Amino acid sequence: MCLEMLAVPYLPGKVDARRLSDVSGLCVTKQHLPEGDAFHFARLSGCSCSLLQSNVDVHDATWQLEPDVLAGLARALKLLATQAQGMRFQAVWMGEEVNSEAPVPLKAPVP
Repeated sequence: MCLEMLAVPYLPGKVDARRLSDVSGLCVTKQHLPEGDAFHFARLSGCSCSLLQSNVDVHDATWQLEPDVLAGLARALKLLATQAQGMRFQAVWMGEEVNSEAPVPLKAPVP
């Protein structure tokens, strides 16, 4: 199973994938979804599993990210929050349905 982490900006066209890659140090690519353009996050090209710690169980309610990707991902999400007036963020296993949504504020300061 592969994980897909996507951010769908509230205002499209305000931030591009290259800028998100530059601020995060991650591979960010633009995806076209029925609900609008989204940005896909990974360490390199491919699925988002590379952002997860190696002991992740797909059946757990939450998954731990590798510590070295947290600050970069947070910078990218903060950029979307400020420049695109927010985003909807999804982390879903390929082939699975999104079964819950919850608003999550950006709490911690981002370096």
